[in-house]
Amino acid sequence: MRRFSLLLVCALVSCSRFKPVPSSAPTFSANMGVFRMLNEERPPCLAMVKTFCSNLYSPGNQGKMEIQTENETLQIKRGRTENDFSQAYFEFAHTQIRHRERLPKSFREILAQRGYFKKLKTYLSRRPAAKMSFEERVSTLRLSNDIDAIWNGAINETVFQRMEKNHPGFAKISEDFLPVELKHERRRMRAKLISEISSAVWADHPNWKKVEAQFREVKEAYKDVISRHPGLRKQTKKDWLKRIAAVRLIVPGSDPEVEMIACSNTEENAYYYTYRNYVTVCAGDFNAEDMRQTLAHELAHALDVNRMIAVYQAHSAFGKQLAQMKQQTCSHKNISCKDWDHFKNRFGVNLQSLAHFKTPMPDFNRCLKGKETKFPIPEEYLARIGKEEAQEVASELAEQNVFLRLITEKLPLPDGSFHKNPMHLNPCGYYLWDHESHLFDEELTVLLFFTQQYVCHAEHPPEQRFQKAIDTAIELQRRLVVQRLKLEGEYSSRWRLNADGYAVSTTERFADTLASLALTRILEKEKNISKRRALYLANISWLCQKPSIKQLYPNEARIQHRLRWGQHSDDSYRQTELLQGKIPEVLQCQRDFGSNVKECRLEEYGS
Repeated sequence: MRRFSLLLVCALVSCSRFKPVPSSAPTFSANMGVFRMLNEERPPCLAMVKTFCSNLYSPGNQGKMEIQTENETLQIKRGRTENDFSQAYFEFAHTQIRHRERLPKSFREILAQRGYFKKLKTYLSRRPAAKMSFEERVSTLRLSNDIDAIWNGAINETVFQRMEKNHPGFAKISEDFLPVELKHERRRMRAKLISEISSAVWADHPNWKKVEAQFREVKEAYKDVISRHPGLRKQTKKDWLKRIAAVRLIVPGSDPEVEMIACSNTEENAYYYTYRNYVTVCAGDFNAEDMRQTLAHELAHALDVNRMIAVYQAHSAFGKQLAQMKQQTCSHKNISCKDWDHFKNRFGVNLQSLAHFKTPMPDFNRCLKGKETKFPIPEEYLARIGKEEAQEVASELAEQNVFLRLITEKLPLPDGSFHKNPMHLNPCGYYLWDHESHLFDEELTVLLFFTQQYVCHAEHPPEQRFQKAIDTAIELQRRLVVQRLKLEGEYSSRWRLNADGYAVSTTERFADTLASLALTRILEKEKNISKRRALYLANISWLCQKPSIKQLYPNEARIQHRLRWGQHSDDSYRQTELLQGKIPEVLQCQRDFGSNVKECRLEEYGS
């Protein structure tokens, strides 16, 4: 085995003339444990990860580390700068200054007029809190508040300018008299501005360019894994390859129809959006470490049960009928009352098109569940949950006066006048964007059913007509929920079925398992074993726990974690789960975790 020296030092923040002085690098001995294991003949796998995590959050490193190889420096930035900024925030603020010319012109001009960039530079150059006087600390807090106020104020002012430009006279309308459609338009304009800002800040950032390159690399790895995998049937391979190819990567915050403000600022996370079929990686994550494992995990969600159910529902006969009803109702071209009565009378039969879904690779997915669930789910239980969920949705809509707003042709204003209601008999008017809700959104289906029933029974007295429309919508929704519960079955992500022991979602363990296959293929291309190990560790720092009380009571923490409703294993156990499959073989490390860790290999179950 060819070896080469690796030096681990604390990561420095990005260079600039207003950058705080970085902390000095730790002594070489501070990271000797990691260095030794990277170069050992066959180090224990889990111990290598634990040693890495212990070193990463040691007093000398505190979340910052560089793993320097002959041709690449792998940086981990999950700590703080010497003057007490999180590295995620510092990079976000620093990039605002570097890329300010890319910001929307009017927004940038407002920021400049109020001295934003000058104040931000001053703020980033502050002294560490321990070296500040009380007066300095107060002054810094005031400066921080001023910076936030300028940024948010500039967003509001830019939106105000755009509204006045597009709707002359907007500035003269008081808030109480503002028509609903202009309020919606203002919210849309704000969301579009924030998406422009997010793209301006991050689209050309060097670390985002790395994410784009790694996204392509991970896609190629999946193509190779899927094409060659002996446990997959030909049709499954074809379907999976098509699904992987269709997934897009977007800059965090760049989709105005999805709220991602935290993700585009400093959040440390990544997401796959089931109904939009794209992946995004938050700024706090892609500025912190290598992203190949994270991208492999998120891409795998395009193949999981939730995505397959979403696609199946949309293409079912019932889904197509629902799509037609939505299109016509939301364009004020309601289906005929004859067709509506036919739809209701055939509702049970139509729902049967949702009954033919079969979970792919059932044995593999049952293995991923990790525990037994009660089966079958009793009919009386499904009926009760269906009723409760339908009533809960209707209750939330009633709390917001949505049913009343739907039947109101003109909305009253404070001066006694009336204004046309854009939501009148238009369920989609409840949403800010045309595509904001997916087809089986439970609020949307209730509103569709309510509107059709209300429109088609004008012969009844007003109160009776209104009550009957609500009752009909709730009953149809109850039946739809029951059928969807059956479709989701033992793999449902609904917290109630999970809490009652009838289902366990496998989506996260599925994504981890497939991600390991793709990451293995990527690591295999690196011939040097020490470099492979370094690359693996640089991809899993997000699993390293910061010093906390959970580390003082690890067994008790695992018991507490089981009380939470969530689909992820706790971080400590997940470190072990990610070391399964061929990862130990490719890292040439020894398996050092017990047989109580259940391993699910795709090739053992087939498709």
